[in-house]
Amino acid sequence: DADPFLDAAFLLSYQQGSTSRTEPAQAVTFTVRQTTQRQDLFFTQPSISSTGALAFQVAPSKYGTALFEVTARDNGGRAGGGEDTSVAHSLVVVVELVNHAPRFTLGGNVTVWQNTGNHSMAGFATLLSNGDQEEASQHVSYEVTLISGNALLLAAPPAISLAGELSLQLQHDAYGAARF
Repeated sequence: DADPFLDAAFLLSYQQGSTSRTEPAQAVTFTVRQTTQRQDLFFTQPSISSTGALAFQVAPSKYGTALFEVTARDNGGRAGGGEDTSVAHSLVVVVELVNHAPRFTLGGNVTVWQNTGNHSMAGFATLLSNGDQEEASQHVSYEVTLISGNALLLAAPPAISLAGELSLQLQHDAYGAARF
């Protein structure tokens, strides 16, 4: 559901080993190791570039928390008792659930005759989905809004029940068109 995530300034600063003249500038690489079993959370696993940019992409319709350990390693090696790998730092990535809009279809245009009373049409709206799989327990309702035309044609706004039944209460002696 989400575009790739990129934070170019994720690492605000880091030091590339020693700054002495005896140890020349070293290239640094970062390792991001997941410590929780949530590989399914990501389409592209998190990584940190040599410039300190954090990048990843969340898998479609996934949410939850993943924990990582991040280390930096330079190419200076370990000769002479040197150290080339930093201590591990924790990284927590929290992916929040995003509500998805429900999907439905309508039965089409409706024509009724003047002075014919109240009307109801079963199956006028068909709910296709509440959203994603995780949202199946959400309750859906229909809201009908006048777009154009004569709102005085109806004694009450049209309503669609949870079962998809359209209800119309016509005004006596009113005629014309309304688009909802």
